[in-house]
Amino acid sequence: MRLRWVLILALGFLASQAMRAAAPSLDRTLADLKKGDGLAAEQDILIARRSGLPEAQTRHLLAHAYLLQGDANRALREADSAQIPSNFQLYASKIRIKADLARNDVRAAASELSTWLVRAPNDGDLWSELARTRARDGDLAGAILAAQKSVALSPKSVDALLLTASLTRDQQGLRAALPWFQRALRVDPNNIAALLELAATQGDSGQARAMLATTRRVLSISPNNPQAFYLQAVMAMRADKPELARDLLYHCSPALDHLPGYILLHGIVEMQSDNPEQALSAIKLLVEAQPQNIRARRLLGAIYAQSGDAYATIETLRAIADRPDADSYTLVTLARAYENVDDRAAAARYLDRAAKPSRGDATPFDPNESITLLARNDSDTPNNADNAVPFIQGLMLTNHYDDALGKAQNLATLNPGVPLAHILVGDAQMALKHYHLAVAEYRRAAAITLTEPIVMRLVNALDHDNDPRGAAESLATFLDQNPTNLAALNLAASLDIQAGRWASAAARLENVRARLGNSDANLLNNLAWCWFNLGKPTRALPYARAAYALQPANAAISNAYGWLLFETGQDQPAGIALMEKAVSVAPDRPILRLQLASAYQAQGRTAAVRKLLAPLAARLDLPESAAARQLLLKL
Repeated sequence: MRLRWVLILALGFLASQAMRAAAPSLDRTLADLKKGDGLAAEQDILIARRSGLPEAQTRHLLAHAYLLQGDANRALREADSAQIPSNFQLYASKIRIKADLARNDVRAAASELSTWLVRAPNDGDLWSELARTRARDGDLAGAILAAQKSVALSPKSVDALLLTASLTRDQQGLRAALPWFQRALRVDPNNIAALLELAATQGDSGQARAMLATTRRVLSISPNNPQAFYLQAVMAMRADKPELARDLLYHCSPALDHLPGYILLHGIVEMQSDNPEQALSAIKLLVEAQPQNIRARRLLGAIYAQSGDAYATIETLRAIADRPDADSYTLVTLARAYENVDDRAAAARYLDRAAKPSRGDATPFDPNESITLLARNDSDTPNNADNAVPFIQGLMLTNHYDDALGKAQNLATLNPGVPLAHILVGDAQMALKHYHLAVAEYRRAAAITLTEPIVMRLVNALDHDNDPRGAAESLATFLDQNPTNLAALNLAASLDIQAGRWASAAARLENVRARLGNSDANLLNNLAWCWFNLGKPTRALPYARAAYALQPANAAISNAYGWLLFETGQDQPAGIALMEKAVSVAPDRPILRLQLASAYQAQGRTAAVRKLLAPLAARLDLPESAAARQLLLKL
């Protein structure tokens, strides 16, 4: 009998020793999971199980490990609630929510959250997951509220702080997000994710030195970190150092080869280094995967154009060149491709559009489906945004603006926290010329998230609504948070030019030119006018000459180059000839007539001035008519 008890005690001792031996492995597991090393965590768990730890005690951890390895389906199977002990159910539910989001199953994630928020309403992690779920569903206003709740419940949670930083960046802008990233780093100074997000935000907000210091700190903690090298490569390209950028990108491959941003940057670097063939295959795959990526399409079109493949250039660029907001570089590149295949009529159409001084409004991409099919899909699942949005876009593209407006308003009512819904209402109101109502919708969208597309729409609507002050203030607010945004800098420069703020316009445009190079004729032409009006015509002349070399058929550019040749005395006969060419190309543009008349008057050619300005002076509906009459009175 005594021997039996001795054996029982011995077995109990051995079992407890086995449990103690397993415990350190779980400690390592938790550490590996915290670091994001799913493979190491999986190995730790398997060792613990072989040491005698029951599988039920580690299923939630193994599910987490699978999720970190990118296997959401396997994570869901392992985190099945029926197999998880009650004390680990909350942990497992969080893994299931993350796995559902990874599989883009927002409804399943939302259902799981609704159940667990009732059971654990003060769990900060659950509120973070709710924020992510709402953001994935487009409800950014709801996401921000949930993130704020998460931080209130878990003020030392790096995850909650980073999520709030990211949403703040979307809602308010880059600079508003910086304090949140810094707050996260005060909790965990060596957190790689926080450091990388901080570095990216610093770079985008124009803090190049701070970005470099932060990425170097990342590399001191995590040598050969591909994201850090990628951010440094971005900075090198912004500093016009393509060879340095290329060297840095070598450290990113193959870890980042699948990321669109890396593919696009790699293509830009190779183009800058005169190696278009190195970028062609990758950029082509990117455009196939993201057909609405305008920057990628423009780059692919440039690669094809440089290689002499006119048909591929046409196929690639036509989708963005046919948009009203197409840039002059795209239009000219496509026109040259049509010339190379002997389609002069098509080339002329695109060249005419490139010669216009302003671009049209942004429009949605064509959903590539018939309006009948889009309507059927929408009616099958009414109020489903996935079907409603392309249907509304299809209605807009087929000029059914009233129907689009009604559908968009219904979508916005059902989804007040979704900025896209308000954008669609605003777009429909703009098409109907209800500018004041469009402004209100774009402001609602901007209050949820201050992004470039929304701000560009808002400024355009304010301009149409005869509110230049409101347009300037809205743009200034965006630029204060996003000082390196190219579209905003260009638009702000245009407003400066209209208001005669030449120094401010020149500074903004030089910033843009330093990053884009000298391929945009309108940019160079605007710079020429800025420097001329700042009293530096000799500095202006090279810009005007370069712009004319790019677009000799552009009336505004011909006029600017001619005027500068005349004013600087470089070649007055050639200057007069270029201004005469501009008037012949665009006879209905009063400013061109006034400019040429001023040159004629300086030469004492009064008869030529009268002939040129008489039709303009007779008009009473144009603001330039008064200037024409005043000039004629001086003769």
